[in-house]
Amino acid sequence: MRVTNILGILFTAVVLFAANPPGVPKEARQTGPAEFKLTDRGGKNWVFRQTPFGIQKAEDKAQDAQSDAGTAERQTGEAAAVKPGTTMPTPFGETRSRDAVPVRVTEDGDTLRFERQTPFGVQRWSKTKSELSEQETQLWEAQRNSSNQNKSK
Repeated sequence: MRVTNILGILFTAVVLFAANPPGVPKEARQTGPAEFKLTDRGGKNWVFRQTPFGIQKAEDKAQDAQSDAGTAERQTGEAAAVKPGTTMPTPFGETRSRDAVPVRVTEDGDTLRFERQTPFGVQRWSKTKSELSEQETQLWEAQRNSSNQNKSK
């Protein structure tokens, strides 16, 4: 009798810890304390999360994006860069890439002043021409070229 009770407790513990919670397919693998991932027959990636309100099922777009980027990286041999003026997926929806946000550059002698609009207001910084980073140099040259084209018209 006592041995039967012990075996019953052990069996229950094994079943509880080995099986996925109700609502999560048995093929899903656990990737975190309350997270399970599954790739269906169609190749779609799904993530199941245990929440206080039950199991939440969502398409794992981050995994798809990583696999797409990895494929592009293997094909080109380098990481694919986000092109200016494009949007990129985030957990909060599509957003413009940082390179797509216009930066205004004003020249004041040997100093350049940069301004960029952000959701929290205007971001301003200034640097001397000798201290410019590669990206800041590209921004300055692009603005000079566009202002020269406007003057010639």
